[in-house]
Amino acid sequence: MGKHWDNVYNSGSSPWAGVPDKLQEKIKSLEPKPKTALDLGCGQGDKSLWLAEQGYQVTGIDVSKEAIEQAKAKRSDESNPVFLEEDLTKPSALDFPDQSFGLVLDLLAVHFLQADVQARIYKKIHSLLVPGGFVIHSRLNALNNQAPGWVTRLPVTPDAFEKMLAGFTVVEKVVSKSKNLPETDSYFYILQRKPG
Repeated sequence: MGKHWDNVYNSGSSPWAGVPDKLQEKIKSLEPKPKTALDLGCGQGDKSLWLAEQGYQVTGIDVSKEAIEQAKAKRSDESNPVFLEEDLTKPSALDFPDQSFGLVLDLLAVHFLQADVQARIYKKIHSLLVPGGFVIHSRLNALNNQAPGWVTRLPVTPDAFEKMLAGFTVVEKVVSKSKNLPETDSYFYILQRKPG
């Protein structure tokens, strides 16, 4: 899987580059403000670097060695963000102490993975978050077979994903038409770990 993403990042074309204004606003509005963040599928590190500029201690992980190298080259402080090459399909990828993070970003990263892997990851995310910590998650959903083939093959629907969220409160859920993909909806969630 890493080789595919290495090719994407070597091409110089990444649709995930930058930090959209709406995402910045959502993160700035979180209360209580988290101090630590985990960026799943961090790619070239733009969101991790922005979070570090906002005062977060950040760990970004990605399966692509190329993306991680590009992310490391962008940072001015070698200690923040920390960038790690990890494969989320392996349980060791999230081998951090419990309650290590106040915020987890999962922006179109986990939704590519098989249902059992997604369920395992979200159970682990729950333990990695401090009580009251947040997840910002996005995923795509095909409306019909006119959507791009890779979207129609995503293994977990938004409804099935929401059933995996034991221990979380859905603070916000926004569904909108994808701007770039035909017959595809974008789902954006803010989740909060329930106390305890």
